[in-house]
This record gives sequence, structure tokens and C-alpha cells, in this order.
Amino acid sequence: FFFPSFVVGRMSDFGDGTPTISQIVEKIIEDLSEAISQLMMMVIVLQERNADPPAALPNGVGIVTGSAERLHMIAMALADSDYQEYPDIKKEIEDAAEAVRKSSVDLNSALNSLMTTNDKASGWALLVESCKVMSSKTIRLLQ
Repeated sequence: FFFPSFVVGRMSDFGDGTPTISQIVEKIIEDLSEAISQLMMMVIVLQERNADPPAALPNGVGIVTGSAERLHMIAMALADSDYQEYPDIKKEIEDAAEAVRKSSVDLNSALNSLMTTNDKASGWALLVESCKVMSSKTIRLLQ
């Protein structure tokens, strides 16, 4: 299994320098949680002001959804490689990873809705809710 340099390169040395899949998943979850927190703070402030979506918003959502997609891919590999003999745990990991992937799709849909609607209040509300769901699904995968 190939681990992209942007993941491995930012990790501390784990003995022989080769991280386990579990360690990579933990690092991606940490990075994703930080990105979601930053996005949530920006979205909540903009929602309170009922502001027009800033040009940086799609990039912020893209960072979160990109991390979520990497997390999905690596968590599925973790389930397949480390939990083959434990089907219940394997299924829990796969279900949580799929929930993160789906919440990534929903977050993109919420962004598109906000960017194309005249009803900014409902667009912001949908984006805030999507961020909350992404956060909770990420936490579920961590468990």
C-alpha cells in the first residue's frame, strides 16, 4: 500500500521511520479535525453576519473534503489489512469511513447550494449543519 509523501512526510519517526496504517489514520483524523474546526469558525462568523460567501470558502471546503477523502481511503485499507479476522470491527471501521465520505459529498453539496442560492440564511445553515455532521462522523471513525 502506497502512502503519499504529504501524509508520511509530516509524521514523526515511528521507530524504523515507516508508519503503520493506524498511525496514518490518526494523523489524517487530527489534520481533518483541525481543518473542520477552522472551517466551522469561519462559517459560523459568516453565517451570523449573513455575509456573501467569500472567495476563500471553496478552498476551505476543498481542504476539508480532500482530507476526508484521504481518510476514507486509508481507513478502508486499515479495515482490510488489520481487521480481516474481526468482521464486526472491520464493518464498524468501513461504515464510519463511508459516513465520512458521504459527509464530504454533503459538504460539497451544501457549499454549492450556498454559492448558488439567493437565500443566504438557509445556505449558511446547511453549510454549518454539514460541518457538524462531518465533525461527528470523523469522531466516530476515531472511536
